[in-house]
Amino acid sequence: YLPDYDVAVEFDGPLHYYHSSASSSLRDASKMLRTAKTELRDCLLAKQCAKVVTVPWFEWRDTGSTVEKRRAYVREKLAKEAGVEGAKNKEDPAAAMKAAAGKQAKKAVVESGSDSDGGGSGSGSGSGSGGDDLCS
Repeated sequence: YLPDYDVAVEFDGPLHYYHSSASSSLRDASKMLRTAKTELRDCLLAKQCAKVVTVPWFEWRDTGSTVEKRRAYVREKLAKEAGVEGAKNKEDPAAAMKAAAGKQAKKAVVESGSDSDGGGSGSGSGSGSGGDDLCS
């Protein structure tokens, strides 16, 4: 969480995605879809924060392993998706995010263990009225 910008940042690992095709490989990001639970999490975060930026595991993997490349990736993603060009006091937004990760966020955290809303935990396609009303 970046409190100076009211931006939630989520690094989503492989369990936040599924393949749209049984024959697709882990390298084919174009066939990766986010799970309904991940979509709901981001919807609820969007109600608490001005912006939600997600970093998919396959994009993070493709940035390379150097700190400079990963820092540049995070900086570009924050600028593009949340309008964060540079943190206050000229602090690097990636460094601010790292520092904020060690502190307790001021926003409420949604616990993923309570799926009792009856809104259907189906495919996440948004075709029902259950989950759509939460994010409208």
